[in-house]
Amino acid sequence: MKYILPLSVLLLTGMNCASASDLQLTAAEIKARIIGNTVLGVEDGNPYQEYFNPNGSISGKSSTETYTGAWRIQGDKLCMGYESDDESGQINDWNCSDVGVIGDRVIWNDDGELSEGKLVAGGK
Repeated sequence: MKYILPLSVLLLTGMNCASASDLQLTAAEIKARIIGNTVLGVEDGNPYQEYFNPNGSISGKSSTETYTGAWRIQGDKLCMGYESDDESGQINDWNCSDVGVIGDRVIWNDDGELSEGKLVAGGK
């Protein structure tokens, strides 16, 4: 029992050091870790899955719809835009976020607003 507390502190310290380097991916790391893979998450209580196709498109599916969009990298941020509901189908609004990955968790940081998803290898 006397070893459990020191071991816990050591593990937590190690996790903090390891995760700190992963909390903001560079552009190259975003391409290597996110692109070509799927992110599963929940937004406004609605589960979704999005595949980040290497060609710059996003294929998304929620419990209520399928949708498409696009991604691009600006600096070290991943920017995502989704096709509008009007007849043009164009992307009118881009949202750029810092991206972190810890294990299979993706953490989006949009100007301090954090959200999270699960990273799944390949297309889902």
